[in-house]
Amino acid sequence: LIDIPGINNIIPNSEDEIISRNILLHENVDSIALIADGKNLRRSLFLVFQLMDYEKSMVLNINMMDEARQRGININFKRLSSILGIHITKSIAIESVGISDFKKAAMSPKRPVFSFRYHPIIENTLDELRDIIQVNGIPVRAIGLALLSGDVSVKEYIKESLSKDIVEKIENVVSDTQAKFKRPLG
Repeated sequence: LIDIPGINNIIPNSEDEIISRNILLHENVDSIALIADGKNLRRSLFLVFQLMDYEKSMVLNINMMDEARQRGININFKRLSSILGIHITKSIAIESVGISDFKKAAMSPKRPVFSFRYHPIIENTLDELRDIIQVNGIPVRAIGLALLSGDVSVKEYIKESLSKDIVEKIENVVSDTQAKFKRPLG
């Protein structure tokens, strides 16, 4: 069990996000247990979608439900769980409410069934990268999206993991795709 710093984004803009992303890439991670902020669900779900691209089993706990309710936030946990295909629990950690449910769910994480779909050009590029890389254990979708969004730090990972000619092909595909858009993909 590795407890990583709290983050809002898996494409690193801070040292904590670099540490978290590198753990996903360099450690043998079986599953992800994410504790999300119930009063900032939109931001938390953005991170959930990013983590799903790493193709790991997951469980999601939505914490601070007391504060979320005070702000008028109501979450249909059953529907959200059905859409994402993972166990979702709720908690108020400072009161120890929901902790046992989260522990139970964490013992049987599920691989998400939901996948965020991007522009067809981006999806085609991800398919092309999958054909180029063809190495088990490399989360191609996550790596491809990071590269397309301009995450230069992930280049070190692919240089460590793949041959020079494969890295060059990847860089060419990414560059060609980025050039098809007027705005940066990040």
